Amino acid sequence: MADIEIEIEDELLFKAMLMAHKKNITLNQLIEQILREYLAKFYNKISVTEMENGLIFDRIFDNVIENNVKYTIYEDETYTKPLAVLVKYEGGYYEA
Repeated sequence: MADIEIEIEDELLFKAMLMAHKKNITLNQLIEQILREYLAKFYNKISVTEMENGLIFDRIFDNVIENNVKYTIYEDETYTKPLAVLVKYEGGYYEA
């Protein structure tokens, strides 16, 4: 993973710190989640590891259902081994 430097205005930084505190995670973890979700919106790629994070999964699932966005799920975080595609299913229900 590469290090990146970002500048955040004081007011936004304070809000982010409070949000991280409420979620009981570090500010760095919160920023990483936000950046991953932002990138996922544009690239529609997510790793299995990222899918295991409930917060990210819920947001991606909502994006698939509400906005009909397709995501490719990868086995690895370098996005080189595609595993599955997450798409909205419009066809009623399944009977076994």
